[in-house]
Amino acid sequence: MILAIIKERKGKIMKGKSFINLLKNYLVFHDRKAIGYNEEEIKKIEKLYDIEMKGDFREFLRIAGRNSGGILGYGYLVFYNPFFTPRKNLIFQEFDRNMFYKIGMKNILKSKIFVFSVEDETIEYFIKTSDDDFKVYKYYENYDKIEEVSMNFDEYMRLLIYIKEPNNDNFIGNLLPKEIKNLNKNITPQKIDNYLSEDKKNDNNFIYLLKKYLEKNGKQSTGYSDEEIKEIEKFYEIIIKDDLKDFFRMAGRSDGGLLNKNDLIFYKNLTVREHVIFQWNFDEKCIIDNELYEEIKEYFLVFLINKSLYYLISIEKDVEKLYVYSYNMETQELTHTGKTFNEFMVDLVHKTNPNLEAGEEKIGEMIDIKIDDEVSEELKDMKIIGHKEEKVPEREEAEKFVLTEDEKS
Repeated sequence: MILAIIKERKGKIMKGKSFINLLKNYLVFHDRKAIGYNEEEIKKIEKLYDIEMKGDFREFLRIAGRNSGGILGYGYLVFYNPFFTPRKNLIFQEFDRNMFYKIGMKNILKSKIFVFSVEDETIEYFIKTSDDDFKVYKYYENYDKIEEVSMNFDEYMRLLIYIKEPNNDNFIGNLLPKEIKNLNKNITPQKIDNYLSEDKKNDNNFIYLLKKYLEKNGKQSTGYSDEEIKEIEKFYEIIIKDDLKDFFRMAGRSDGGLLNKNDLIFYKNLTVREHVIFQWNFDEKCIIDNELYEEIKEYFLVFLINKSLYYLISIEKDVEKLYVYSYNMETQELTHTGKTFNEFMVDLVHKTNPNLEAGEEKIGEMIDIKIDDEVSEELKDMKIIGHKEEKVPEREEAEKFVLTEDEKS
């Protein structure tokens, strides 16, 4: 369908007006607003999706990355898909990268591809964001075939205006988890003492052992705020409750070195992108491929690696206790440990640091997308530009550029 329209209308579409100019004039003429990303958010999108934002692609996301004001809906563009969470968006992109690699696309990592449009659910359009020309490529899912389209990103976006009539879609897409102000979540022994109920103040509770460790060694742990925990639940599509919530609150980012001899996923030096892809890869290759999804109900979270054993928490909405399973990478077997998360963590302390000796602190991060320090400093002095500050032509000037019926036909 799209190729036929290209042949028929390409000459008219490419008449010197960029997509952004057409968009700006459309917004003025129809008294609508687009919603984009500010410069810091764009830097975070680059980090999360491992892409490069520049040229027309960057300008589009800056002005209309979340919503185009109705000139384009979510029917074609993945940016606006109301059914795609940031996690689903990321996994969708990673799945396609893996697929392109399997069918022989070279330099897949260096190309930093981004799929931005889907037609009829089986045809995907993408750009190589590492390239400066932003040529559009087309992937046929049914045939595992990739071909170059005779357009760049700006030309393709102009074409969509002709294909899809303006609408009143109010769907606002989002490529990022919600930004939460970095709160001071350093946890002292006194904070833990105030937090724990009396029935949990004993050596059979991991958080209590953490308090004793911090007290003995003059250290602090680092947790997540309740707002951050809610966003982690949404972003990773899991449930954090009971003993696991206690852990995230009191030691989600760091236990102060208590279990530094163990390879806890929470504290690994991973980016948010790497955390999501790690959990997804485990689900795909270990649970789904081996048909173990009947044993792991609803949600799970891998939290510890011990050589070939991967330990995960099984999380069910209506089951109070959180049980730990182990998955053997060599035998591909899933085993119920018989221990709850709290019991497992207490046992881990007894086995690896029974005397609560001071260890080197490791700090992890599961929700805050870090950008380079030099970039952060640079952004402090930059004017953060969003759609509300974007200047558009006055109405009289805009009317000169509004698409006429002749141009559309």
